[in-house]
Amino acid sequence: MPYKDKQSPEAKLKKRIYRQTHKERIYKLTNEWKRNHPERTKEINQLERARLKLEVLTYYGTNRCACVKCGESRLACLSLDHINGNGKTERKLHPYRQGSNLYRQLKREGYPKGFQTLCMNCQFVKRVEMQEYNLEKHLALKP
Repeated sequence: MPYKDKQSPEAKLKKRIYRQTHKERIYKLTNEWKRNHPERTKEINQLERARLKLEVLTYYGTNRCACVKCGESRLACLSLDHINGNGKTERKLHPYRQGSNLYRQLKREGYPKGFQTLCMNCQFVKRVEMQEYNLEKHLALKP
């Protein structure tokens, strides 16, 4: 029997109704499974965070998971950049919106404008060029 990757609308509706009418039971069973399988739960959460990061960085990298300036594509080197340089202000207003929480929020909001995918090198160069970071002042403090 071939694998069906899509459910019929009737099956989806039936599933949704079941979830709505059995919320407490599903919640209890899910938490019980998570308690009994901590390693697997951790692995699933890590995979989900990596998938979400890849999806968001691909969107803001103009449909490529790569730096929009230099083309760097190693996921460990990439991060989200505030185009207008207002990341510090936003972090003060919303301290919980960092990392996976930020990625989740952006996806939920329909990927609002104002972000881009940059590698850490390009992000640091941008900070210096836009005078978001006073390199001379920082170097003057060093002995």
